[in-house]
Amino acid sequence: MSHGHNTVAIDFDGVLYSYTTGWHGPAGLPDPPVEGGLAFVEELLYNGYKVVIHSSRAVREAGAVAIESWLVEHGFPVSDMSIEPVKPKAILYIDDRAFRFEGSFAAALDFLEDPRNVRPWNRKEPR
Repeated sequence: MSHGHNTVAIDFDGVLYSYTTGWHGPAGLPDPPVEGGLAFVEELLYNGYKVVIHSSRAVREAGAVAIESWLVEHGFPVSDMSIEPVKPKAILYIDDRAFRFEGSFAAALDFLEDPRNVRPWNRKEPR
């Protein structure tokens, strides 16, 4: 079992997959990639990182197959990556709904007080 020392875990929805038109079921993936995602994944692989794409939609076989097909369709090097239904052990997590904990639970509560903070990056309202 890998300890994640060289693994970068990337959330699928809202990070690689733009997810601009909302939920279309576990296998419905009509939206394009987020700009720069393919180049980023290729750079990680080139530099020797293990790339794991994770998504709760991969819990269902149809969802995992759809993710893999979408990645192939958009030129991602699927044979060099893995797709998982849960976050693996990793040195870095890239997610569109994340808060970096830096020792203060009060800061996390402050973050939650403004609803704009908990929206994905592509659905945030201007401040």
